[in-house]
Amino acid sequence: MINLPDFDSSNFTILVVDDTEANRTIAATLLTNSGFKVMLAENGRLALQSIQEKQPDLVLLDVMMPEMDGFETCQHLKANEATHEIPVIFMTSLAATEDKLKGFNAGAVDYITRPLSQRELLARITTHLKNKVFTERFKQQALFMQTLNEIGQALTSTLDLRKVLTLILDEIRTLVAYDYGAILIRQDEVLEFAAARGYPSDTGLLHVVIPIQKNGDDLFCQVMQMKRPLAITNPLEHPGWPPISSLLSPSAWLGLPLIHQNHTIGILSLARNTSIPFTKNDIELATTFTSQAVLALQNARVYDQLSKFNSKLEKEVQIRTEDLQAAYSQLERLDNTKSDFIHVASHELFTPIALITGYCHILLSDPNLAVNESQAKIIEGINKGAKRLNEVVENLLDVAKIDNQDLHLFFQDMTLYPLLHQIRYSLDSALRERDISMLIHPAVQTLGTIQADPEALHKALLQLILNAIKFTPDGGKIVINGRSPQPNIIEISIQDNGIGIDPVNQELVFTKFYQTGEVNLHSTGKTKFKGGGPGLGLAIVKGIVETHGGKIWVESPGYNEETCPGSTFFIRLPRHQPASH
Repeated sequence: MINLPDFDSSNFTILVVDDTEANRTIAATLLTNSGFKVMLAENGRLALQSIQEKQPDLVLLDVMMPEMDGFETCQHLKANEATHEIPVIFMTSLAATEDKLKGFNAGAVDYITRPLSQRELLARITTHLKNKVFTERFKQQALFMQTLNEIGQALTSTLDLRKVLTLILDEIRTLVAYDYGAILIRQDEVLEFAAARGYPSDTGLLHVVIPIQKNGDDLFCQVMQMKRPLAITNPLEHPGWPPISSLLSPSAWLGLPLIHQNHTIGILSLARNTSIPFTKNDIELATTFTSQAVLALQNARVYDQLSKFNSKLEKEVQIRTEDLQAAYSQLERLDNTKSDFIHVASHELFTPIALITGYCHILLSDPNLAVNESQAKIIEGINKGAKRLNEVVENLLDVAKIDNQDLHLFFQDMTLYPLLHQIRYSLDSALRERDISMLIHPAVQTLGTIQADPEALHKALLQLILNAIKFTPDGGKIVINGRSPQPNIIEISIQDNGIGIDPVNQELVFTKFYQTGEVNLHSTGKTKFKGGGPGLGLAIVKGIVETHGGKIWVESPGYNEETCPGSTFFIRLPRHQPASH
């Protein structure tokens, strides 16, 4: 949303062009009394000369003048690239429609007839000046968004950590001026200077560390803990400025937290030699920049760690090539790192997704776009697509964690009925759209408590129910039941009257990227009938259930889209988890 400051007439200069001195005097008096600065010209030729020396914000132009009339004068203004955006309002006694059309065709934005009414004159001038300011602000914001997009593309063009650090310090200079810049990265309980710009090469700053003190006065630690920017003038006089000679003697300092997934991974430090403080606008620009920079930085750090890890593995494999068992062990570790590369690729996708989502939020908050129903619908569609893409990337990360046995669960006592009821409520609109009924059997309420991870179990049950909706025709039925076949075991069944599953495929449906039917005939969608997807949902469900120490399977008479024999998915979970969890 573009915010305009309060209108102050003293900030604007208006050129009055009229060959009659009395008319110029009347207009100048009205405008001066209202606080405007006024320029005067008695004909079009002199007006164009005057504008070359100093551009006004608006021109009040008489139509009937000797040498060069108002229409010709206006045409000259609009033909000049330097002056074509200056709004022109004609002052005239001509009231004929063809005269007004001629003026608008010449480039005028409005007409006002004589005798001049002060209220009408001021209202029209104020409206067009506000429009001019709004247009200029909109162009500035569009240019900033374009610059930010170019910066984002530059930052995501490489995964080399040194290049990313250099790019961050270079690119922020295009938005916020500074003399000394540094990036500090958190390593355990200290901040390490990872990159610097503007400091003498012999300061040894990159070998300096700052201990992270809890509730201390240190300015760098305050930025870490507060998770918000901190601007200081004359930082050397502040008791929290670190006594590090390598930091030189700045007159103004700005510290910005680098936050990734709500964790402060470091600080961006900017300093100025001059006493010009960092403004609110500087801080806003720098904060917007760091939200992009931190994604590129974190991706590069992960990639750097993986590169170092792979380099280490290669050396170990080379050393142990004569020992077959040791070599085999190293190969297994190399195979496991494939999931880590999926992590890197997925995180790489989060940057453009964050850009798209961020721009959509900016556009959706603009009231001028909100009133345009077609544009608002397009922007909402982009935003919805970005959210769906984000879900797919998160599913890829879940699969990578499951493959790498890195799916960490947090167990607590819980009951399943409220969880299933919550899922049922969240899918209400989809069920109504497909005319599918969903019944949670009362027996589920009698199952009692189990030890499980609520978030993970929610994801697993949601995927199973979505799967049932997908393969159940409109007007179908889904029944969720529960029982306790043994005192320490609970069993949940999700039964549908859908198209069923061929017995030969009943094990394959839980494998990654498995698709039923012909993939090229699928329609994309989470709840559409036979809607396509990446084929990860049931694989994630299986991983979550087995990490709980449970078991999952499916039973179905077979596959038939005409008779719809249906399918039933079963989940068995232990009531209690081992003490090691």
